[in-house]
Amino acid sequence: MRTLVGKELDGFVEEIGVDAVYYENVKSIEEARKRLSNFSFPIVLKVSSKGQQGLPNKTDKEEKASIVKIARNREEFTKRFNELLDEAREKKIKYEAVTMQEFVSGVELALSLQKDPTFGHVIMFGFGGAFSDMHKDVAYRACPINDRDAGRMIEDLKSKKILKDGRMNLDLEKLRKALMKISKIPQKRRGLGEIGINPLIMNEDGLKAVNPRIVFD
Repeated sequence: MRTLVGKELDGFVEEIGVDAVYYENVKSIEEARKRLSNFSFPIVLKVSSKGQQGLPNKTDKEEKASIVKIARNREEFTKRFNELLDEAREKKIKYEAVTMQEFVSGVELALSLQKDPTFGHVIMFGFGGAFSDMHKDVAYRACPINDRDAGRMIEDLKSKKILKDGRMNLDLEKLRKALMKISKIPQKRRGLGEIGINPLIMNEDGLKAVNPRIVFD
């Protein structure tokens, strides 16, 4: 099993018409301060087990151990950074670096593709973040899908009105294209095991993947 990381992971995500969220890994507060010019506030700070955001892969159990802080301005930055490290030590979370990540707001979606013993690869799409656990508002289709299938997946969602809110100016055509592209990847990439993007953030600028997971057998 091989899990994509770093630039290879980012490139794969962008193949399906989704932008990878910008991040940098740092080893110290001094290094972090030097990287501030590459970001706009607020900035997400987090430590997580290996396998997240360009770090080597570890087990699923370890991947669940993570801490996230948000620094909303330069004055907060050092305080939040130190709080993060203190909490990681208290919880005995092993990590190799602190991830500085751009803050992205919008509708939180979830997108995945997995092998099914009966249907082959199956694509799942729905609402992510807190919605994924509380409401399980998702739709499934066997791969590959066409534009009509992608549109019906959106229509199948109970909370689809959120995506159709004109005030949010969301590009549903781009979303349908992303669904179609990801459903066709197994035909192009042999040995694909699974794809998972949760959350997939959608806003007026498009689609951004936060913590994507791509695994090959």
